[in-house]
Amino acid sequence: MNPFRIAGSLPHRPWLRLGLGVMGVVLLAGVANRVDWRQFRTVFVSLRWHWVLAGLLLGSCAMCVRALRLSWILRELPHYGSVWRAMALGYLGTFFLPLGGGEFLKIGALRTLLGLPVAAAAAGVFLDRLFDLLGLALLLGALAGTGVAVQLRAGPMLAGALAASVLLAILGGFHLFRRRALQRNATTARWEVSRVGRALNHFAEVLGGLRRPTDLGRLLAAQTVASLLDVASIYAGLQAFTFGPSLPFIVSVKLSVYFMLGAALPLLPGGSGTFQVACLLALQPAGVSSAGAFAYSLVAQGTGLGLFCLFGTAAALWPGAGSAGSA
Repeated sequence: MNPFRIAGSLPHRPWLRLGLGVMGVVLLAGVANRVDWRQFRTVFVSLRWHWVLAGLLLGSCAMCVRALRLSWILRELPHYGSVWRAMALGYLGTFFLPLGGGEFLKIGALRTLLGLPVAAAAAGVFLDRLFDLLGLALLLGALAGTGVAVQLRAGPMLAGALAASVLLAILGGFHLFRRRALQRNATTARWEVSRVGRALNHFAEVLGGLRRPTDLGRLLAAQTVASLLDVASIYAGLQAFTFGPSLPFIVSVKLSVYFMLGAALPLLPGGSGTFQVACLLALQPAGVSSAGAFAYSLVAQGTGLGLFCLFGTAAALWPGAGSAGSA
């Protein structure tokens, strides 16, 4: 399967991408300007790579758990390998495509590999991201319970709450519109044959998979495991640096929260700029220098890129590229 062909069908907004890219470069330059490069070299030279590899292994396990969760959401557990491939391509896309292009690439890969309708694949990815947001809320609750402050202004939090409210209103409107249209066209069944109607039906079918408490509990358990693996991966990565052993474990939780918040800002591919700012915000209050935080951000981002390039290449070259839905 050729991921570049899938990526070629993504929405193109060159001016918007350029503007966001400039913002990302400004953020990255602002962080780099604060770094003592002599100290940076000292921190980087003393790196303990076996801890980096341990962090990558734990991060890989978190990705596998998320692929399992998405398989449950789509009810495609027998085709877990195809779901894992789609997720690997989506992760790879986040490093090369701005504006959340990795999520669109994941949807396109699910459609190609599983033969799913676009609306069903989009619904699955949407629910998958909602569970990640739930994991973020749980981590924020853990930080609040331990008295650790997360340096967020009220503006972004209110904007996030407003966006969530608008999204819920849109979903509620779709549901009501669908019900009325089905009642109005019950005799002629026009709604069922319309393109929008079919798309909403596919979307509703995926959402309907969460009706049973056992299914919801299983997905919540998967999210809990994935969040714990995320934090453990960050903790292992921090131990690769000389300042790592002196940091309390809660710093890893805080850094995981900032990473998830930074991922919601689709600037440069791979989150360049926002990733570095997240490291500064989480590590400097714990006594880590700007050089140390910047070094950690580069190592984490660089090794993550290498890992997901490997996974993405394996996913693209995996034997049996035909869609499961057509098999």
